[in-house]
Amino acid sequence: MLSIIKNRAEYVASNARHVSIAEDKIDKYIQEIDFTLVKERSYDIQNHYKDSPDDTAAYIIVLDTINFGSGYFHALKRDPNLSSGYFHISRSLKEYFEKNGILNADRLQTIEPIECAQLFNQDISNPAIAELMELFALSWNELGTYVCENFSGSFIRTIASADQSADRFVEMLSQLNSFRDESNYKGVTVPFYKRAQIAVSDLALSLEGKGLGFFKDIDRLTVFADNRIPQVLNLDGILHYSDRLKSKINNGEEIPKGSEEEVEIRACCIHACELILRKLNVLGMNVNAAMLDNYLWNKGQNHFYKSFPTHQTRQTTYY
Repeated sequence: MLSIIKNRAEYVASNARHVSIAEDKIDKYIQEIDFTLVKERSYDIQNHYKDSPDDTAAYIIVLDTINFGSGYFHALKRDPNLSSGYFHISRSLKEYFEKNGILNADRLQTIEPIECAQLFNQDISNPAIAELMELFALSWNELGTYVCENFSGSFIRTIASADQSADRFVEMLSQLNSFRDESNYKGVTVPFYKRAQIAVSDLALSLEGKGLGFFKDIDRLTVFADNRIPQVLNLDGILHYSDRLKSKINNGEEIPKGSEEEVEIRACCIHACELILRKLNVLGMNVNAAMLDNYLWNKGQNHFYKSFPTHQTRQTTYY
């Protein structure tokens, strides 16, 4: 499954019309990387739930099932001290778990949008928020049903059934609609499975790579391509956009999910990062995709990058 993601990303990159990779600039780009900043993420217990390994694992699966909605976050009511809509969601869910215990699979099967709005302290009369809460509820309903029907309602059995394989766990999650991050590109199915891969990475991070957080093939993950990492690579000169695509992004025009432009942005991002990783490995640098993703994402939080728009893709559960 993970090898297919990489192969299809390379296919798109070789056939792209709107995005290109400046391969001749990669060597110099690598020389400019501050490798003291290229490291695994640390688990943020201020904004994420941490308890027993089993309950922590359950929290990660429940959270990552609704780890989307960037196209709606402009309408999200959140604490101004939090830097993103994602942190509002993760912290609200953390506080719910601390007060009420885990949201079990049986409960998730029947949870409704109004209950999601209450949990995340949102005004469902706002059309954008109403749509997002409906997507949250549908995603949780689907997860709950999947876990109840296949694993006796146990998140632990669900994760354990992957047999410590990141590839297998990504494949399992991709059976769910909200995780089935695929597009058709010139007649070819192109999978990304960004959020399924993040679920693997988050489990490993939160459980320190032990028990349910151990995946023997975790280094096979790709970067988690959405809109921030491609933007950084574009501004750094590794990804080039056509004049028309650049104009659309700068003007805030939507780049629809599944459009040639959107698929090329994400696929070329993945393939460019694979090229970077290959060169780093030749140099003997022990860097995997999750570490590179973390480095680029944090780089993108700099004011310089924040002063430029990312591409806008709304109405998707994939990022």
